Amino acid sequence: MLDEDQKIAFDLSNGHNLIISGQAGTGKSFLLKYIVKDQREKQRNVTIVCSTGIASTLYEDLGAKTLHKWAGIEDGRHLNEEIVHLVQSDERFMSVKHDIKTTDLLIIDEISMVSAKTFNKVELSTVTLKPVVFTTYDPADKVFLAKTTQIPLKLAYAITVHKAQGMSLKRVVVNCEYCFQPGQIGMAVAKAAIDSVFNEYVGSQLENDMKSLKMKILENFCIFDEWYQLQLSVTEDIGLISLPEAEKNYTAKQQHDCFIKFHKHLNSEEYVKSVQSTISRYSKDEGTSAIYYQFMTAVLFYLERRFFEDLPSHLNLQKPESIKNIPTSDELSSPARGKIRYISGYVLAKLKHNLSIKIRNSLFAVGSESKISKLQDQMNILSSLCSSYDVLMNSSIDPESLEETKRKQNERESLTNITDVTFEFFSKLETLCRQKNISHKSC
Repeated sequence: MLDEDQKIAFDLSNGHNLIISGQAGTGKSFLLKYIVKDQREKQRNVTIVCSTGIASTLYEDLGAKTLHKWAGIEDGRHLNEEIVHLVQSDERFMSVKHDIKTTDLLIIDEISMVSAKTFNKVELSTVTLKPVVFTTYDPADKVFLAKTTQIPLKLAYAITVHKAQGMSLKRVVVNCEYCFQPGQIGMAVAKAAIDSVFNEYVGSQLENDMKSLKMKILENFCIFDEWYQLQLSVTEDIGLISLPEAEKNYTAKQQHDCFIKFHKHLNSEEYVKSVQSTISRYSKDEGTSAIYYQFMTAVLFYLERRFFEDLPSHLNLQKPESIKNIPTSDELSSPARGKIRYISGYVLAKLKHNLSIKIRNSLFAVGSESKISKLQDQMNILSSLCSSYDVLMNSSIDPESLEETKRKQNERESLTNITDVTFEFFSKLETLCRQKNISHKSC
């Protein structure tokens, strides 16, 4: 029978990469044999490899072999490029190629004894990963301070909640089993929220300000945690009130009602005072208060987003059915064509806005004449794809599609209209997306 730790490792072996470690006599080999037996009963092809032939005898009944034999690296006489060529094309290595392709689960015993050189050869013979260049750039001096090329792999280890303080973690799994003090789970989740929101500002002009706030929060976390727990409770109350009890799913209308209540709370005097009170305990500077307010509001939106992500699993609800794609054989109505025209104009307007910012930022940079010229050419191309509403009304082959943009115009009529040629391009793109069943969620 497996003990509790072995059961955890056994459960993770179904679809996860993991390292099993422990002192001698703790049952590592027993656990491996248990995993192999279970996986083979599920009709999965499991291979056990070891660093040496003597080590392979421990799993002789399971058909273990050396790592060198399984991967085709033999005694290491071949160069890396030769190994890839031999495995892919040489008849003598057909069995190696077959083993690699048919192996569902690979177990490497005593992997710490495998040298980096050997492991690199195994990696080349089993999977091809492109190295990525990582750089550190100094925008002031416009030079690269550091540069390295490596395979983009990240190791993952379990750490305590307190050890994770100050780290930026994109994904967090919190083990709540051994929490012994009230608030430990809330602290872990709140810190994950801080990291998630902070990552949205990495690379932006506000990154340094947000980093400063993050450090202040972590230095005196209780202040933020008090505000966070309050907003978490309010967000959950809003969501649960908006949804019917004893229902198996929730409709898009109910979700919309929840959003309305959420935004009322966002603009309420109570919320504004709670944020201002929390910020004032971290900074008295009015210049940074607005930036800090933006961060706190981003945390609130994070809570709203996570609420609907976790809602189905918590309440056993089904998400509302997604809108079915219109068959490509069906002709779009004039309002639908108008929305394509309106959204296409928005896309071009956004591109032109981003280009104008790049041009403005490059105006006074030394030696940027050629860059500005290229940016201006791009701006001219985008401008040629647009036209005025009056001209289009007199010349467009589909004047009905103009009504959507006209309806959304404000008094300044600042929305962008596109030419018929541009509209034809985006219409064909929309048809292609329907043919391939592509939605904004899959992009």
